[in-house]
Amino acid sequence: MKFTVNMVLRHTWLEKMYEAQNEEDRKCISKRIEELLGETREYQSAVNLENLSCVLSGIAMCEVLGKERFLPSAEAYLFPVCEEKRKQMNRMASLPGSFGFLSRLVPSVMCMGNGSGWHTEKTERTESQFGFDTTRCIYNTLCRKYGVVEVGCLFCRTDEIVYGSMPGIRMVRTGTLCRGDEKCDFRFFRG
Repeated sequence: MKFTVNMVLRHTWLEKMYEAQNEEDRKCISKRIEELLGETREYQSAVNLENLSCVLSGIAMCEVLGKERFLPSAEAYLFPVCEEKRKQMNRMASLPGSFGFLSRLVPSVMCMGNGSGWHTEKTERTESQFGFDTTRCIYNTLCRKYGVVEVGCLFCRTDEIVYGSMPGIRMVRTGTLCRGDEKCDFRFFRG
């Protein structure tokens, strides 16, 4: 699957931030996304569409706007999107039997469904906990390659918002690749 600039801009969580930029900046961002797409073909697949769209648009906007301008603005645009996704997860987590369902679904999706550029392994699953470790992710790989690891860290925070307050399920993560740790360790506990 070959990605286009328009595909990336439709699937990024930063779409509204892009739209709020002036015409000249939007042209520069689009041009940079096009260049990045040419350099990241090995990651372009349907299962990577949303993640790659987020990371490439974040890299492009950070480079064009500068870190000082991009990072605070990105939080303002990104976190309301996370809030909507958090509400969806909370609705799912509040359903009867949700812990058991999520304990089977989430690690399997993370281990098999993320596409090229990812390496994730399940950890032990019990009646009261489940989890997975990610030792390779495209946010870390690409943000480090382009010298904007702060963009990756910003997206790491989105996980904490989306999964961090589910009713009856507590998420704990002690490290992330983008923050310089050896893995992103996701652990979910009942209660």
